[in-house]
Amino acid sequence: ASELDRCGLTMFCWNYAYIGTQNDEVFERVAEDTLRSERMAEMAPRDVSGVAWAYAKAGIDNEPLFQGLIAHAIGLLKDGLAQNCHHRAQKSLARDIYIGDHSAVDGAVDAFDTVSLSDLLWACAEKQFLEPEFLALCKEYLIKALTQPSWWQAERFCRYPGTLSRILMAIARLSADDHTDLFQAAAPHLVRSIDEFTIRDIIPLIVAHAIAGAHDPWVLASLDARLEALYHEGRLAYLDSQEMRQLKWGLEQLGLGSAELKGDLHFSAS
Repeated sequence: ASELDRCGLTMFCWNYAYIGTQNDEVFERVAEDTLRSERMAEMAPRDVSGVAWAYAKAGIDNEPLFQGLIAHAIGLLKDGLAQNCHHRAQKSLARDIYIGDHSAVDGAVDAFDTVSLSDLLWACAEKQFLEPEFLALCKEYLIKALTQPSWWQAERFCRYPGTLSRILMAIARLSADDHTDLFQAAAPHLVRSIDEFTIRDIIPLIVAHAIAGAHDPWVLASLDARLEALYHEGRLAYLDSQEMRQLKWGLEQLGLGSAELKGDLHFSAS
């Protein structure tokens, strides 16, 4: 592991987790190498999120690793805010250590965007690893990105609409704090992209809004209409029993769903 560069180290454990191959030695060595101060210092946002995602996906508990990764992520987020990386995440996060890095441009690597943050926040939610400062910085960074004057820059920051679904769900799972400001910032983007959401994007959005108590009528009406369209396309048939129960609970909490949909859902989830 120590002979790999930071990208290679990340992909090494990521690939094992992705294909579902359990190899304790691989994960032990990656964790050991990642926690070396020299290695951690060179980790870019995508490396932090990739490693965290891999350990959560593989179901491996390693609190010292998560503590180290999140502590490093806090520094990266602070630098990202100071350098206004939310305007343009690609090759915008500059640090001296990235000078000469093969994936950097003029000493700058990709800053956090919704793809990397969704992976990292999902991993924290899966392991129920809550660091209040990290969560507060994530929300600040996301709100700045989602509410910036340039709609085009905000859309570029999001990259894929489904990542917002994962982010909102992860934050709702992690903390019972008031997240109204974040959900309000995300609302126009959710409505604008509603037709791009799949059934597995819609369910976390419905559940996240139910958990957080977010009741923007514009968003809820859009979610309800998109779910109804997916229902008539037969997309609920692809859900497992847990997803059915989650959707049923979310609809009950928010008062959404047609009588026909809820009837079928009740039958399928029981």
